[in-house]
This record gives sequence, structure tokens and C-alpha cells, in this order.
Amino acid sequence: METMVRGTHVPVFLPGNGCGSVRAWFVRENDHVTRGQKLAEVLTDGSAHEEVLSSEYTGLVGCLSAKLGVAVANKPILELIVDQNGVVECYSQPRIQRTRTNPHHTSGGKYDTTPIIAAINQLLKKKDDVETSMAKLGAQEKEFYKDVLDEIDGQIKAKRITLLNLYKELLFKEQRKYNSGYLPFSLPRPKYELLTRDVPHWCVDESGRERPAVTVVVQTDEFECRKEVPGYVCGLATSTYPEMERTGRFGEPICDQFRALVARDNIIIGMADGCNWGYAPAEAARRASKGFVDMIHRERLRISNTHRLSNLMLSAMCAAHNAIIQGDDPDRQIGTTTLLGAMVVKISPDAVDADDEPESDEEDEGGASSSHGSPSPASAAVAAASSGSSRYEATRMSLGETAPSRWAVVIANIGDCKAFVYTPRERSVIELTPDSRNQNASDASDCGGRLGPYVNDGPDLRNLAVYVDALEEDDILFVCSDGIHDNFDPQHFGMSPRELGIDEDSWREADADEVNAVKSKWRQQKMVSLLEAAEHVTPREVVDRLIAHCRSTTLPSQEFMQTCPGKKLPSDYVKYPGKMDHTTLLAVRIGHIPESVLVQGKQALAEMRARLAEEK
Repeated sequence: METMVRGTHVPVFLPGNGCGSVRAWFVRENDHVTRGQKLAEVLTDGSAHEEVLSSEYTGLVGCLSAKLGVAVANKPILELIVDQNGVVECYSQPRIQRTRTNPHHTSGGKYDTTPIIAAINQLLKKKDDVETSMAKLGAQEKEFYKDVLDEIDGQIKAKRITLLNLYKELLFKEQRKYNSGYLPFSLPRPKYELLTRDVPHWCVDESGRERPAVTVVVQTDEFECRKEVPGYVCGLATSTYPEMERTGRFGEPICDQFRALVARDNIIIGMADGCNWGYAPAEAARRASKGFVDMIHRERLRISNTHRLSNLMLSAMCAAHNAIIQGDDPDRQIGTTTLLGAMVVKISPDAVDADDEPESDEEDEGGASSSHGSPSPASAAVAAASSGSSRYEATRMSLGETAPSRWAVVIANIGDCKAFVYTPRERSVIELTPDSRNQNASDASDCGGRLGPYVNDGPDLRNLAVYVDALEEDDILFVCSDGIHDNFDPQHFGMSPRELGIDEDSWREADADEVNAVKSKWRQQKMVSLLEAAEHVTPREVVDRLIAHCRSTTLPSQEFMQTCPGKKLPSDYVKYPGKMDHTTLLAVRIGHIPESVLVQGKQALAEMRARLAEEK
């Protein structure tokens, strides 16, 4: 017989339409729970991410009726036993067979510390009782009880050693999550403050914090297939390497990955470019992009303003690195990757978050201006960097603390992926990350920074940076790997620095800040010349036109490799312009996305995946 409870039996269903599955239990039958306590991690139909289900009552857990991973449709997954006052009454009932729970849950099984702690408390109480009794005894009798106290102290010590050993074992298990002894990484607090100290505190609209009812995951699960939410989001991962007669396409597999979580009023983006070739960097890119997006989505309640979002993005960079090294397979080869993470959010107009005011500073008092009429935060960052001041000092002087528009993008970047925005009103392209290669502006072989074990078994943080820019409705934000933007680099078209106004004969000898600025301007003009030919620029137009340019630019190089297999491509950018590479671009239109469009996009992507699976 087992003690059970008498009271009101309240069935608990999955949120939403009641359909989905339980991924992990946080409670066991007969556990006492309080209002707000976590019950289970669940995945509901129509959701791309797991969510935590919490208790709405105080009481005891009754029967756990759902099995882990098994689909449930409009049936309770467990019941809580409560009364109106939150008090339960005990009675006897035959034992109910328990449903298997999360093996890492510590309220039962091997790692349940409750009985050990209870035994220690009992021994301590017994020791207090003995000491109280000893105070009334004579010296000879006290000697006897000293032995009793020594015995109790020995038992307490043994129990505490058991607790310590359990803790050590759990700590070892936690570290074993990370491959080959690599330890999880976190940025030191001063680094957060240095990178974000001048980021404006624009207040983010409530929609940025709310868990969206409908989301669409646009990701690189299949290469060479355009992924899109029609009219709003479009992405494509491909390669400009040639198809070889005997060995297939050069440079396989494609090591670029993008992932976007699309909601009505915000979009979370991860763009990763695995460093070098092979499955290890491809897997690193996949893990990093997913780890970044998942953390931002999971912690979206913390997004009150753009400054807090920038801090969260740096934490998500750490999460992306840790996702790369996670796993206990000692034989798995671990790669490295660059990563650009971004979130487009709606901004509350003329508002600064009152709970997170910036420090009083004369430079913070600058008035607002149009989002693209004055220096963008990215271009201001170049000026600030060249003058030795902080990255956003010039930004805040130009844009101030009051957001100049209803939309903004916050970017965290490590490596050489880039972000741009196309403004249809001015028919111009603005590069938001012009200095992403930092001091290596003329060397495409050095990405400037990367995630994964690279420097002392940790990430390479040389060019880790945060950017922010105000956007307007109908702007098109696009992010890309270096396989795109290196084909918009004047150096890769055989142009010399002198042709662009730099008083040097070699790109390597020129000042890095000057090179970054000149290349950025040339790159923007080249992209505009391609896009302005379109009658109406959409995300799909951006993707198709820029990738087509990369393919046509590198065509002479592809033909050389096909006709001269085994020979090294000549270093002649006039005859063989551009750079063959894995080539990936994701474009999003800024503005509110109707829920009906999201639903249609989600259905179309699901049908595409099903069709591709059948073809395989």
C-alpha cells in the first residue's frame, strides 16, 4: 500500500490544441508541487521548439499518464490533486505503477539526495539530544556519551562524503557532455561591458518578448533548394565550385548553414560558415546556427531593449560554441565555424527602457535622425574604431537614445560573414558589418575569428563585435557568407588600391581601416547596380541576383579547374575574377508578417521537405 491523497483531481493537458508529446518529466508521482513549478518539457504540434509546462496549482502529482516521446491528442498528460485551499488529505491506495521519468531528475533514483539529507538532519537532532542529556550528567557518565557523540559524528561525516561523491559524479557527467575534455566557454563580464557599453537602449516592443503563436523555421536542411516565406524571407545555400567529371563537385559537403525563426513581428537569424572543408566544419556550422537561434528564442523574455538584447546575443555566441563541443563521443572530429547572429525587432517609438537607462553622458543626448540619412551604426563603428574610441560612441552621437524608426536589427558577429540592408526608397545598399575582417581586410584566408576549439581549446575572439541599426518597413536585410561578399571585392577583380584612391601599390601594405572603408563603398555600389535593375526588389530577387552574380563571376575559374584537373588556379584576378566558395545568402523583408502568410509558408516548407525525402 502507498500513501495517496484525497482532493480534487485536476487533469493537465498540453498547451494549445492539446496535441503533442512529453519530452522530459520534472516531477514524479506523489511529488509535492507548488504553483509555477515546472512539470514537464513538452513539444506541441505546430511548434518548432520545446517549452516548459508549469503547474497552475499547489498540490500533489497524481498519475503520469503520458509516456516520453509518445504522441498525445486531447488527453491529459498527468493529474494534480488539490483542494480549494491548496491542502491535500492522505489516504491509502494500492501503488500506481510509475511512468519512467527524466533520468537526470534528482528527486528520485541514484541521485536523489533527499534521504541522505534527511538522515543527516536526523543524526544532528540525535546529537543535540545527547548533548542536552550530557549537561545533566556527572563526569564519569559524560565520558561514556562522548563515545556516542564520536559515533554520531562519524555517521554524519560518512553521509556528507556520500553527498560530496554524488556531486562530483554529477559534475563529471556534466563535463562529459563536452567532447574530449573541452570545457564550456563563457565570456568574462568585462568583455560584455566593453562590447555593449555604448549600444543604444531602444525599447523593444512587447512582441519581441512574447512567445509567438506561429513560427516558421527556415533552415539549410537541404542545399541547392530555395527556402522561403513568400514575399518576406528567402534563403539559399549553394556552391560556386565546379562539378568534376570523376569526383563530383569540388569542396563537398557545403559547410555553410543558415537558420531563421520567423514570427509576425520579429526574426531570429543564425548564419554560419564552417572553416575549411569536410563534415566537421559543416557540423560545427549546423550546431552553432541552431544553438544561437534556440537560445535567443528560449530567453526572449529578457529582451526589454536593444542593449539587453546585445548582451543576450553575446551569451548566445557562447551557447553556440558550447553546442559545437557538446557530446561525449571521443572519436568525433570537432570543427570550427564563423557565426553571424541577428534579431530583427519592433521598437516602441520615442521610448527608452526605464528599467535600464543608460548612464548619464553628454554623448547620449544626441538627437535622433533618419535611420539611413546619417552615418549608420556600422559605418560609425569604423570611424570610432579608427579614432581609438569605443565601437558605438559615434553611433550614439548620431542616432541618440530615441529610436529613429519602428524597427531595428541587433547583430553579434564573429568571423567574416556580413550583413547588409537594401533601402527601396533610396535604392541603396548599406553594409552593416564593414569591418568584420578587422585588420585582415586584404586576406580572405583569415576569417578574423571563429567558434569551436581553436585558441587554447576555446574560440578565437579577435573580431567578436556587436552592431545595431535602425531599419524602416520594407527594407530588405540580407546576411551572407564570404562566398557572396568576396565576389563583391575589388581586390578579387584585379583592381589595385591606387585605382580606388589609396596611395599604396599593394592591398597588404595599405591601412586596414582605409581598406575596409574603400572596399565597403565599392561593394555597396556593385550590389546596387545589380539590384536596381529589378522592377521590384524582393528577398527572392536579392538572393537570385547576388548568387547569379557569384556564379557568373567565378565561371572562368570553374572552367579552368574542369579543363585542367590537378593544376593550380593561376593567381590572376583579371583573368580569373572572384572567389569560388560555398555561397549562402538569407534575405528578409522588414515589417509585420500576417499570420496567414506564416501558416502558408510553414505548410509549403513541410511539403518541400516531404517531397525531397521521397525523392531520396
